[in-house]
Amino acid sequence: MSAQVANSGELTSVLQVADVRLRLFRRGSGGTPVVFLHGFGGDLFSFRYHLVQLAKEREVVAFDFPGHGGSSAPQHLSGIPELSRLLEQVLVELGVGTAHLVGHSMGAGVALEFASRMPQQIASLTMLAPAGLGPEINAEFVEGMARAATASELIPALHRLFYRASWVNEGMLKPMLEQRQVPEFCQGLQQTARELHERGVQCWQGREKLAGLGMPTRILWGREDQVIPAQHLSGIPGTVATHLFPECGHMPHVEAALDVLRVLREGFC
Repeated sequence: MSAQVANSGELTSVLQVADVRLRLFRRGSGGTPVVFLHGFGGDLFSFRYHLVQLAKEREVVAFDFPGHGGSSAPQHLSGIPELSRLLEQVLVELGVGTAHLVGHSMGAGVALEFASRMPQQIASLTMLAPAGLGPEINAEFVEGMARAATASELIPALHRLFYRASWVNEGMLKPMLEQRQVPEFCQGLQQTARELHERGVQCWQGREKLAGLGMPTRILWGREDQVIPAQHLSGIPGTVATHLFPECGHMPHVEAALDVLRVLREGFC
């Protein structure tokens, strides 16, 4: 692991895993670690509030997926199965044996894929607006996030993330536009977008994996999600706890941050 570097007022480090350079956040101590996995087009700081709060009472870990945030963008690591195998390598490198997994959207798909392959390593699984539980996904959002180079192109995609448009502000836009000045970053996003959907149909499906999970599992969703419809909750196995937040879009951990924190804490034991 390299020397630590400052980013957005938080202390992060760089973890090298094979040919991938990953930006890493690791804080706190005690208890079973909680590992956070962000969604497409985002980065680990989308969980900033929960990382800071939970680090006061236990170890928390988050990293940027390849082609996102401060991580490098190798073209062979863009699909959910590949990212699941990368997660396995990250946990080995960090010496994390058992963890609570919390994933959002694409990151939730990665978490579900990993939990189905390595159930002995998962204390609990929490998925927010998960990918892979139904066919539909908003293609305009995915392509907008992947190809936007200017504020006028990016803002409509970001508005689809939230129930209230006021969440999209200069503080959110500025770092995302700066990232889009880096060709490697743009290429990585576009490759990941191709792995996520084809003409608005999700490429990876993991719904059948839910029935075989042995660990406590929760799904949290915003009722007004414009990216992946909350109707994908229909028919979920009764062993999976579900939480549907009103007046909330694709980012429940942002728009309903306090409620999500409460659900997370109740699930950690």
